[in-house]
Amino acid sequence: MPAKPIRRLLVANRGEIAVRVARAARESGIVPLGVFSDADAHAYHLEFMQDAARLGPAPARESYLDIGRVIDAARSLGADAIHPGYGFLSERAPFAQAVADAGLIFVGPPPAAIAAMGDKIESKKAAAAAKVSTVPGHLGVIADEKHAVKIADEIGYPVMIKASAGGGGKGMRPVDDRAELEDAFQTASGEALAAFGDGSLYVEKVLVPARHVEVQVLADGDGNVVHLGERDCSVQRRHQKLIEEAPSTHLTPEMRKDIGEKAVAGATSIGYTGAGTMEFLLDHDGNLAFIEMNPRIQVEHTVTELATGLDLVREQVLIAAGEPLWLRQEDVRLNGHAIECRINAEDPSTGFLPTPGRISGYREPGGPGVRVDSGVEDGSEISPLYDPMIAKLIVHDDTRVAAIARAIRALREFEIETTALQQTDGAVARATWDLSDPGAFLCRTADIRDLRMTFIEILKGRDVVISRSDFIHRWVSLRGDARRDLLDRIATDAKSVLEFGCGEAPLGAALKERQQCRVVGIELDPKAAAVARKRIDDVYCGDAREIVSVLKEKFDWIIGGDIVEHLDEPWTFLSELRHVSAPGGHLLLSIPNIANAAVISDLLHGRFDYVYMGLTCVGHLRFFTRQSIEEMIAIAGWTIVEITPQETIRTRGVEELLSALGRDFSREDLLPAGYYVVAQNR
Repeated sequence: MPAKPIRRLLVANRGEIAVRVARAARESGIVPLGVFSDADAHAYHLEFMQDAARLGPAPARESYLDIGRVIDAARSLGADAIHPGYGFLSERAPFAQAVADAGLIFVGPPPAAIAAMGDKIESKKAAAAAKVSTVPGHLGVIADEKHAVKIADEIGYPVMIKASAGGGGKGMRPVDDRAELEDAFQTASGEALAAFGDGSLYVEKVLVPARHVEVQVLADGDGNVVHLGERDCSVQRRHQKLIEEAPSTHLTPEMRKDIGEKAVAGATSIGYTGAGTMEFLLDHDGNLAFIEMNPRIQVEHTVTELATGLDLVREQVLIAAGEPLWLRQEDVRLNGHAIECRINAEDPSTGFLPTPGRISGYREPGGPGVRVDSGVEDGSEISPLYDPMIAKLIVHDDTRVAAIARAIRALREFEIETTALQQTDGAVARATWDLSDPGAFLCRTADIRDLRMTFIEILKGRDVVISRSDFIHRWVSLRGDARRDLLDRIATDAKSVLEFGCGEAPLGAALKERQQCRVVGIELDPKAAAVARKRIDDVYCGDAREIVSVLKEKFDWIIGGDIVEHLDEPWTFLSELRHVSAPGGHLLLSIPNIANAAVISDLLHGRFDYVYMGLTCVGHLRFFTRQSIEEMIAIAGWTIVEITPQETIRTRGVEELLSALGRDFSREDLLPAGYYVVAQNR
């Protein structure tokens, strides 16, 4: 393919992706040119453009989705190429053809490839032809509601109605039975028409449980195709991604090789060029099923950039200019772990409706391994007419655990305020972008579900409240006193022990009787502390954090009991405990669960390994798995010696809980009652 240099590049988009493309153009010696609607006349992205042209009125169909106006803008500004970004016209083959017909370079795949892969129906046909397995469904456009019912009855519920012309969660509706199908069809079609200018829909089977894993590919005009590894995008709400990671922690080396080869085969089969993403579902048995290909740059391309060290937008521009792909498959290396959090202007109190308004305060985080791709600044106006995502926070570090810690720190530094929201409890309510305390970033979804929460709620869970919490409190007491099982785990040569929540100190008294060691307790309840003082050496009464901060004594063993259940940031406190632990000292925890996987799924609309659940009567109750415990302990700086599942939860107790909450119950979903954890201060 002969090279044709690009000198003036029109970015046919807005927001953070327009800024991202403009920056890449500048670094490549290319003049960036912008466009705007009347709503974006003073938008942040225009600050990065050499020049810009008005497209038209604020509605996208009269501006950013109007092919003729975009082409006219490119001509008026003297552009020789157009980059579509993502969304809007990026997956429309007629747009790519119109760009070519105007004598301009389209930074993306040729029209035929977009027709094959930008149209989700055609992409599944192409994948099937390339012998890549696909999600079961109907490979054709649904004519009407009756046609949809016929197809759904044939493949079996639940099904997903999806827009053929786009992505990003728009034009998608899950349907559990016939009664829901007509409304879902009409809503999805209208949403797709508004977002992409095409209301065509298709139907496919919903695979549950599954993970969303996608592969980034690059292809040049000479037939060279490489993949750049995978991303895990399973944390979603309303089928829109919220948190993305690279690489996926759920692939074996064999699976990683297989999914990469499938992605390359799919792209090769249609003569693809440019940057694209092949998306798959990964079930619990390790089977991969192709969903669709996105023939454009993805929102989450950033995590691949940090993991590989490549600039994907620059590679797009080079390929569009006719340059051969310089990268071979053996040159691709994934280094460390990258995580992206999308920052959305939505209000949880109104069902996550977009929250327009003026940004009255804005401060981005910084430091090593932290990147922010933003489409706003202090004073920017957030329009209700466009996608509510206003920025992305991306972090990178050597390991996933380290990347999580970095994300927590960076999110804590990120501040965004808007005049559209009111004062709540003495603090500015920042809707989706309330980043002040994102402690529960250790959350790891097990499956893709329609999460009716912001990502901050997933990370933090502050606003997730279960009704009938008084019943749950009574049910939790059915677990009995787990301390009787702790005694055998404490070394018989321990000389000093610190116990939290010592109550009436039955464990401490037993320890003193067994080995005559020094036992110190910390208790919040003054009456319980008074009783404990009669049985052990010393008892401090008050806030555990404050007491630990002033303790000078070092202990061989620290018995945390179930303290992690009642702290906002247990990993932070566990880290602080190392200061009162003797070198080589041990930490002993009893980490409880209170329900089974079915309850978690039903209550939170998604299955989680680690979740906060705020209950007014007992503080925070959490659900843990072995992996999330390992990550929490590692972040706190301890070394795990033992993680032992406790006995299975009483069936009667779980059934009572489910009955009270009005949820279905499956005996196969029972979880352990909790875990005993022993860690060492090394």
